[in-house]
Amino acid sequence: MTAQNPAQVNETVSVYLTGLGTTNAGILAGSAGVSSQTNNTIQVYIGGVAATVGYSGLAPQLAGLYQLNVTVPSGVTAGDNTLEIVGPDSDAAEALIPIGSGGTITASATAPQPAVRRKPKSSPSVRRLVPHLAPTNPTPR
Repeated sequence: MTAQNPAQVNETVSVYLTGLGTTNAGILAGSAGVSSQTNNTIQVYIGGVAATVGYSGLAPQLAGLYQLNVTVPSGVTAGDNTLEIVGPDSDAAEALIPIGSGGTITASATAPQPAVRRKPKSSPSVRRLVPHLAPTNPTPR
């Protein structure tokens, strides 16, 4: 999604990331993901508002990635909002997600964009839970 094609309230978006821990599926490291659930409860906030997490587990058919299916909550303001992902020992709010004003979603003529985009680093001690970012000396809170 982009500023020209933002997520809308009540729309479900998928976020791909690393670092969510163990799942209920026993697979070998480096193997393609299978449908599973994370053993830890993962919470997501968009613009400070709690979002519903419909799925939190391995990304099916992708090695080394997790997938969160998150419904954009009502009460979120239009524009760029912080995407915060909270686990039992980490809290990362280093990505922005554009939210629309409730109008019709416009089609984008450009290539698909990642579900979120990076925001400048806020702290080296925060464990990275953002798509395409590997942990850099992660330190649990």
